[in-house]
Amino acid sequence: MDKLRGKKVFITPYSPISKKLEKFLIKNYGINFLGFIDKSKSGENISRIEILEMTYFDYIVIFSPNHFKEIYKTCLTKTSKNKIFKIDFLNNSYFLLDKREIFLKKIHKELFNKTLNLKKVFLKVFSKLIDFFNIKRDLYLFIGEDYVDVNIKHLYLYYLKKGQEVLLLTNNRTQIEELKQNNLPVEELFSLKGYIKSAFAKVIFIDHFIIDYLEYTSKKQLKIQLWHGVGLKPIRDRSHFEYNYFVSPSKWTNETNFERVFKAKEFVNLGYPRNDVLLKKELDKNDFMFCDREIYNQILEDKRNNLKVVLYMPTFRENGFDSFPLNFNVFNEALKKLNVKFYIKLHPYVLNQYLDSIENTKDYSNIVFCNTQGDFYPILREIDILVTDYSSIAYDFMFLNKPIIFFIYDYDEYVKVREEGIGSRFLFDFYKFSPGDKVKTEIELIDSISKNMGLDEYKYERIVIRDKFFDYVDSSSSKRIFDVVL
Repeated sequence: MDKLRGKKVFITPYSPISKKLEKFLIKNYGINFLGFIDKSKSGENISRIEILEMTYFDYIVIFSPNHFKEIYKTCLTKTSKNKIFKIDFLNNSYFLLDKREIFLKKIHKELFNKTLNLKKVFLKVFSKLIDFFNIKRDLYLFIGEDYVDVNIKHLYLYYLKKGQEVLLLTNNRTQIEELKQNNLPVEELFSLKGYIKSAFAKVIFIDHFIIDYLEYTSKKQLKIQLWHGVGLKPIRDRSHFEYNYFVSPSKWTNETNFERVFKAKEFVNLGYPRNDVLLKKELDKNDFMFCDREIYNQILEDKRNNLKVVLYMPTFRENGFDSFPLNFNVFNEALKKLNVKFYIKLHPYVLNQYLDSIENTKDYSNIVFCNTQGDFYPILREIDILVTDYSSIAYDFMFLNKPIIFFIYDYDEYVKVREEGIGSRFLFDFYKFSPGDKVKTEIELIDSISKNMGLDEYKYERIVIRDKFFDYVDSSSSKRIFDVVL
């Protein structure tokens, strides 16, 4: 990063996270910031790429986790490789990569991919040998890439209880360690041992779109897609791979959404395993796997002290957020008067640096930030009021039929970003499918929390919406899936 000290620097593209980078570089390295470069956005201090030909500058830095390659090629049309740097963000620190480091990283990635492809070819050959010698497959395989999502987790545990031979594959080291500490069967995803085990799988369950793994298995192995949510947001076309079963929560959801974008021999409306935990009479030890027990116990203590517990779970925003939409000083005082504890659980894909814009909340008595990852469903059942926005969590929470507040402070901006980036708003009319108060300011949110502590005017409207999204409202989704597959 010292290479940038005191230099004339452009940053591309423009976004909330690149604005934070600008402040960081000015404060820590004294750069002479020349402005942002962005092909689609406009405004003060934002220019098009052509400005590079008209301005003297030392460097242009690219800070884009998802679109670096395309931006790099565009920059090369206006300047030399020596003037282009890439910024990465890891473990709350920025890293600067020059053309040599970018090249070495590319080579490393290519070598990794070649090794990975060899393992996949091995899986394909090994699977065919098992088919050829007619070796019996008894293993039920569950895959959780990056982190074990809750549909996978709870169905895996159900099969385990039923005495089946199961294995969970994930590349999340923290979750692997927790599974091993509890003596539960797990192997690392993309490891050679994981591929060997995959070849022996009778059934493979996934809940994300990782077909590059499935394409190397045998056609005799059942592939079942559980997916990871219902809601208003459209899904990109996923029809270039055919599953044996696609598990969904309702016939209506299939017809209006899943059948249009996924391909399966059969769509089965059986419900989501994660929602079983919401209505179970009692939870057992394994139900709390990957769950923040400290937060769970703290909430139970709050309820014993007659505090109302409110949970705020906003969805992932493609454009991030520039600052948190609450003034914690004012908000905390209002919560104390209402006798409310306010828990905040951000989306797991929210980058760590977004938290830089959030004030230190340790001094606030009634506001608590939760871990962004893990299984929150055991905690969800203890919540009194949910505050969310465009997230599918609202529809799962309807199992409990408790008040929901839709905090949509950035509705117009959010819709615009989705239209520009994805080409679509929502599958349905947001206002018709959000049974709860719609609030856009902090004052409105406080008033709505106060009102919903006593008056629940959306109780029956939630039931109508819930029954569209879910054919079953019970704790037996895992059992139905088990029965169908068996």
